[in-house]
Amino acid sequence: MSSKIKFIISWCGYWLFIILLNQLIAAEISAPKMEIIDTERGRATYFPQGITITDKDTKITGTNALFWERDNVAQISQVLIQNPQFNITAETAYYFFDEKKTILKTAVKVESETLLIETANLTLNNLSNIVYCESDIIIKEKTQNIEATGKRARYDFKEQIGIIDSQPILKIIGQTDKDAIIIRSYKMILKNRDSQFLAIESINAQTENTVLKCDSLVYFLKGDSGYANGNPKVIDKDNYAQGEIIKFFFREDSAQSNSISLNTVKIINSAIANYNTEDGEVEVWGKIFSIHYQDGKPNMIIIQSDDISRVTGKYVFREEL
Repeated sequence: MSSKIKFIISWCGYWLFIILLNQLIAAEISAPKMEIIDTERGRATYFPQGITITDKDTKITGTNALFWERDNVAQISQVLIQNPQFNITAETAYYFFDEKKTILKTAVKVESETLLIETANLTLNNLSNIVYCESDIIIKEKTQNIEATGKRARYDFKEQIGIIDSQPILKIIGQTDKDAIIIRSYKMILKNRDSQFLAIESINAQTENTVLKCDSLVYFLKGDSGYANGNPKVIDKDNYAQGEIIKFFFREDSAQSNSISLNTVKIINSAIANYNTEDGEVEVWGKIFSIHYQDGKPNMIIIQSDDISRVTGKYVFREEL
């Protein structure tokens, strides 16, 4: 940036508060030194030794900054935004005093008690504490092995609700990629206060050996379980099952502390399954029955209510639950 220093104002001491347009911007700017310079955008106040902007409960600091009084905007380098609900870091930020809005660019990280958000570009509404992202974004749940990605998202820190509505993918991380559970859908909603992820429309949940397809899915972060409705189907190579509601449960392998695998699928109401087993093809019609998995593969079907069930093939079911 080419600039010509018009004059330099410096003070002795550590920090000196200066109030800039207090009635208009309702924010305080503090800095140890400032200079008035000319830039391509016009005359600006330059803070070469750092800046702190305090606006109510939000504190914005940076290693240096430019302030254009005409536009009422500050450009801040190596920025840190501190708020009771989150901290944000980025290489560059533009703070708009009139709109109470901050645009952050390059290596943006938003961190709260339970979440870590990473992206290249982010907009923060400083009044509502809502962040908006129009580029690739990663949302990590810090207390669980959960990671969500997408192309467009927003997160409301007051309500603790996030929405990913462009190419959302939820990854439940195991010890290896083989252990991961990948969920894709049209839209995903994170209800962090309730520890829930909701997937909406065109859902495809996939483990190494099994695919679950449905129109609506709820995953409980703390319980490693969930349920699917809206024409749910479970497909495993040549095997197939469907019902009105499908509940699924994962277990954590004690031998591998971060390894999660599918444990049980429970199919409720109008349940139909067609499985190829070592004993031949098995077809089941029932009200409720469970498919149990071992090492991610189905190994047993237990009928829980077989009033209208029918079985064909050589397979003999285990005793009822």
